[in-house]
Amino acid sequence: MEDMAMMGSSKVLAAAAHGFENFVLQAGGDPDSILGDVGLTLDHLREPTHAIPLANYCRMLETASERSKSPDFGLLYGSQFQPEMFGLIGFIALASPTAGAALQNFADLFRFHQNGTETRLFAHQGMLRLEYKITDSRIMKRSHDAEFTIAAFANVLRRVLGEDWTPVQVEFEHESPECLSRHHQIFDANVMFGKSANALIFRPEQLDAPLPGGNAPLLDVLCASLTAVSCDNGPDDSSDLLTRARNEIQSRMAEGSVSLKSVADGLKAPVWTLQRRLRDQGITFSELVEDVRRKLARHYVHQSGIPLTEVALLLGYSEASAFSRAFRQWYGVSPRTLRTHHRASRPGQ
Repeated sequence: MEDMAMMGSSKVLAAAAHGFENFVLQAGGDPDSILGDVGLTLDHLREPTHAIPLANYCRMLETASERSKSPDFGLLYGSQFQPEMFGLIGFIALASPTAGAALQNFADLFRFHQNGTETRLFAHQGMLRLEYKITDSRIMKRSHDAEFTIAAFANVLRRVLGEDWTPVQVEFEHESPECLSRHHQIFDANVMFGKSANALIFRPEQLDAPLPGGNAPLLDVLCASLTAVSCDNGPDDSSDLLTRARNEIQSRMAEGSVSLKSVADGLKAPVWTLQRRLRDQGITFSELVEDVRRKLARHYVHQSGIPLTEVALLLGYSEASAFSRAFRQWYGVSPRTLRTHHRASRPGQ
């Protein structure tokens, strides 16, 4: 059993587990046993604004999939998850004046619903991308969270853009499962795996359409309520600066050289404070960057859909050969060799 207090500072509001108990029962699982094994209880999930550790939440979905023998557990749970089930962040989307405002508010304020996460809405090559990615570098097993979240996000878009809305393409970080029939049924779009983020790609249409539930005074109240119960600790929370530094380094890794000042600025902390906290933990900044890069390298190499040349760029290397040399120093084998061994060890391969 994993101790809830030991799972780190990234949190998610318990509204994200709305209906989990009944859904597990319908899938033939035992919710009490699943929750107990990941350090949670049903009481933790019953108060929508109660913050629970994000790592425990992700493990809850992974364990539910294993116990119920449902390889699409996260996807199916997300496909029936309606905007209201998200709690405050869902109601904020529905109370926004237009479809475009709903999506922007949802993306911009999602960090208050769940931290240790990057959620972005932006234009790219004539399309809009709604991206979601856990940035907490300690949470590696998160494929069911990704599929739950993207499926649930799709329901938000259907609500504000029309029930007939479909994405042009769906992308996931993790490797492709053996069967994709349910993915195609739920999204009715091209679904790709091994990408750098989880995303819904869609046409920028109907964004000015007014929402029937648009209510400016209510929206203000909902936004104030969400920030009051926020999972986003903000710049003054120093409870786990090392973890936040890891996350900040990871988010900047593709920039190449990650500097102490840029990370401190991102954390809104003085450079000397960050240096002192790292020293107290017995690690230097350069050692921390190296550790984040090393662990992230292994994670990306296991994602066979990401070309190794792209992995090198994601880790800040300008040349694949430099990445390969570093990887050999870390793990004693080339990234290509490790990827081949990992692929061969997967069930059914």
